[in-house]
Amino acid sequence: MDDVSNGEKALPSGEMKSVNDEPRRELSTIHRLRRANLFPWIPARYALAIISFLGLFNVYALRVNLSVAIVQMDNSTAQQYRHGARTFKWSDEEEGWILAAFFYGYALTQIPGGWLATRFGGKWVFGVGVVMTSVFTLFTPLAALSSVELLIVVRVLEGFFEVKRTLCQTIVLD
Repeated sequence: MDDVSNGEKALPSGEMKSVNDEPRRELSTIHRLRRANLFPWIPARYALAIISFLGLFNVYALRVNLSVAIVQMDNSTAQQYRHGARTFKWSDEEEGWILAAFFYGYALTQIPGGWLATRFGGKWVFGVGVVMTSVFTLFTPLAALSSVELLIVVRVLEGFFEVKRTLCQTIVLD
């Protein structure tokens, strides 16, 4: 096949084929980072490690925030309004359901999350999971003000979209 200067190749049959029609090889995440060359002084593997660390830090912070805050939210000895914060009168059973709701959603999506990560790639599942968990975390105060049932539903949805960290990181690093 002869190369022509306008970006086309002559096929043996005499037809002209564009060079751009050839299938492109999919690049790994590290190769894409290296190609982007945003920070040329940082090796691509370090950039991937930093990005992974920040993503995992965010995911774990979203996961435990209500576990820490629920102590003050349901402090029955506290004043009704302290520094503008409202306390709730939840029973121990309701607190248990609120805290467990996240893990019910998380447990239900282990196998589907793994399938999605292998089908669409770890970075997409990880990214969508972090964004959606963040959105539902922002709705947590509104749900808590509405009802315990709505708060439980929001917590289940947070767990549902919580990313399968280990699997996604393994797929991204492959």
